[in-house]
Amino acid sequence: MNIAKSHIILAFLLITASVESRAMTQVGKAGDWANTIAAAGLNGALYTVEAGGALYATDPAKGTWKQVGQPDFAGTKFLLPFGDQLLCIEKSGSLYLVNPGDGSRRQSGKAGDWANTIAAAVMEGVLYTVEAGGALYATAPAEGTWKQVGKPDFANTLFLLGLKDSLASIEKDGTLYLINPSDGSWRRSGKEGEWQGAAAASACGGKIYATASDGALYVAAAEPGARQMAESAKHPGIIHLAAVGNQLYAISNKGNLYAALSGPPQARPEAQKSAAAKQPAEDSNPALAGALTFKFMGKWKGDTAELERDPEFQKHKAADPAAVKMLTDTMNGMAMKVTLDGVTMTVLDKTVGPYPFEALSASGNTLCIETKDGPKKGVRSQVIFRDDKHIQVIEDGGAGSAMFFKKE
Repeated sequence: MNIAKSHIILAFLLITASVESRAMTQVGKAGDWANTIAAAGLNGALYTVEAGGALYATDPAKGTWKQVGQPDFAGTKFLLPFGDQLLCIEKSGSLYLVNPGDGSRRQSGKAGDWANTIAAAVMEGVLYTVEAGGALYATAPAEGTWKQVGKPDFANTLFLLGLKDSLASIEKDGTLYLINPSDGSWRRSGKEGEWQGAAAASACGGKIYATASDGALYVAAAEPGARQMAESAKHPGIIHLAAVGNQLYAISNKGNLYAALSGPPQARPEAQKSAAAKQPAEDSNPALAGALTFKFMGKWKGDTAELERDPEFQKHKAADPAAVKMLTDTMNGMAMKVTLDGVTMTVLDKTVGPYPFEALSASGNTLCIETKDGPKKGVRSQVIFRDDKHIQVIEDGGAGSAMFFKKE
């Protein structure tokens, strides 16, 4: 028997979708964001610009806010995070770097250079913009210098989003594309026209989120790009989406602020590093891969003990106890049975699977796998054996999506 081809699934691949699908939670007072024209998350705060030109910093956990600086921002067209600063592109086409502490700003580059910008995103410290003529530009924000990237293929861009390794664009016809930021080459992700009617969009936790005209919130990983419902309820009128860390926030046209997604806390840095490094085949130990595969077999239950010891988890728990309780109740109620035929997972009284996966490699106490079927076909994950009875499962690229299990 070829252990590397054994058919197994990670319950985690299904849990993420189950936990994310829930209703938005209103934050702060209704109507407090009624005049918002732009929003961006930075350093744990949500920054918004009002039509009158005032810049506000909101504590998203409490919904409390304060004005920052003078009301100099009435001409804002795009507001973006950039390191420890904000970037503001005005309708006039001028680019400004903004100090989020006092609202002071300085112009970068020539006045009017971004006058025709129709979409903008920041990725790896570079500002990417799309012009009305379809050209994609890369700008060094501190200097204001820019260069065109690739061919002018982007005139129909509605939203531009910065992911980990690529840009993503949602076009006016609803098609999602992934763009190589180095040469401007692009390819479709998901079905043609799948995101038609998107009213607001944001990248959060390495995933793509967008609201539809009927108020539904959808999510997709960059690959394969197929969208799914991210919230159990619809909220018509959402016009702004912004990520603050791995928390997504939504603002409606009535001025209401919502916590649109309260995901599980981020994995600890050492676990994320392990997950991010896809182990090359030449460094793998086939015998160890087989041993860890068999070690993974058996019956498992969700385990929240390790999460409870994590300071980041406690912060989430204090900020949104209802959402965290739903997560922990779901995890404690999970059951997973692993056999050579795969893994059968029970979540919230619903049994799914088995789904196959291929054991790609193993090193130390970690088994690297790739899902071969099901809702996350092609996604790689790490199964980390903390001891004989406890495992941690982390999806590569899925910040904040570590799950823990204990053997029955």
